[in-house]
Amino acid sequence: MIQQAGISFYQAVAATQKQIDPPSIAADLETLPVFVLGDTPISLPPVECAFYLWLLVRLAHGLELSCPAAGVYEPRFAKEFLSIHDRLLGQLGHDRTRERLADGMDKDFFEQTKSRLQNSIKRALLPEINPAPYLLERKRNQQRWIYTLQVDPQRIQLKHIPPQAWQP
Repeated sequence: MIQQAGISFYQAVAATQKQIDPPSIAADLETLPVFVLGDTPISLPPVECAFYLWLLVRLAHGLELSCPAAGVYEPRFAKEFLSIHDRLLGQLGHDRTRERLADGMDKDFFEQTKSRLQNSIKRALLPEINPAPYLLERKRNQQRWIYTLQVDPQRIQLKHIPPQAWQP
């Protein structure tokens, strides 16, 4: 069967190993907006890059992430996200993202950014790689829904990202 596929035994073993290795994510402040999902580098647009990094930092620190309720503005989420956003993009005087989050992060911003992020990851990985481990998934946690990844927080590598890059 390997001969019919036109690949060597070693290529088949490498492809199989890739499928069974636990998923991992690497982010390096010096190389962003490129993330390495498994062993595949992908580049994300600026706001989605900051949003994904914000999520990864929260997960790596054992913090949950929930979507703000409709009509509720979360100033803490906006502050955390903007501290990463600003570090990546610099302080932009008339940045629409900064203006939009002036009162806090709302459900619309969260959901729209999450949707764009999910689509960017799928476009970058499909059809060769299953994107599911790297996509935000909603889980029930006691009384509320939280967002997480299938990637073990121990398999999230954050390089050159100082603790002061965000403020929980």
